[in-house]
Amino acid sequence: MFRILLIILLMTIAGAIHAAEIKGTITLRSVEEKRLQAGYVGRPVKGEQVHALAGCTIGKIKAQVWCDTFMPRRTLLTWDPERGGSFADTNLPPGRYLVYARYGENFLTWQMLELKSASEVKNVTLVCDPMNAGDLQVQINRPAGTYNVQVVPLDARCNNLLPGANLVLHVGSDADSQKNVATIRGLAAGKYRLELRGAQHPQDRGGGSLSIFNQIGAWTVTVKARNLARYRLP
Repeated sequence: MFRILLIILLMTIAGAIHAAEIKGTITLRSVEEKRLQAGYVGRPVKGEQVHALAGCTIGKIKAQVWCDTFMPRRTLLTWDPERGGSFADTNLPPGRYLVYARYGENFLTWQMLELKSASEVKNVTLVCDPMNAGDLQVQINRPAGTYNVQVVPLDARCNNLLPGANLVLHVGSDADSQKNVATIRGLAAGKYRLELRGAQHPQDRGGGSLSIFNQIGAWTVTVKARNLARYRLP
């Protein structure tokens, strides 16, 4: 029995040594005590979508956090006040990946890449520059009600970054409306897919009210650095 367990352990170690990996650095142009996250969303050649992230509040103290939820895949985020951030996503299956860092609530920087084999290692550099951030304000020209605005980044040609993946959940930002106006601050400059959703409030069996949001429409919007982009939605 011990011999069998030893063989399994050696095979696991050997597999980890040769497993595909994405690693790199996160450069912050200015540092505030905000939450920093590093993660990925992937579409493997075989199998379903994969994802993971690790995050912590950064500042003057060193920090290291990791996510082992999806073992054997592992995501590690390290913060050093003098050197900046670094990350490693290990034991990944071959496929296409969106690798990202989120600084604060909404600022997102990302890269697309492909792992072509089970032993390939990719190195990337992600840069978070608050001077490249802008704000988005949406005026909803509809009857007064409860609305939600979601945005997810697009590439330079306004295409979906990773077709077939649920990116809203992982790299999206959203805001509820106040008097039919929704504002999302601190977005990285670029193109976004904006989705407007309206709330319905059916009664549940206990007499309470539920909020169910349904899509009303979708548009492409542009956010510019150090500017407030205003849009009116029909």
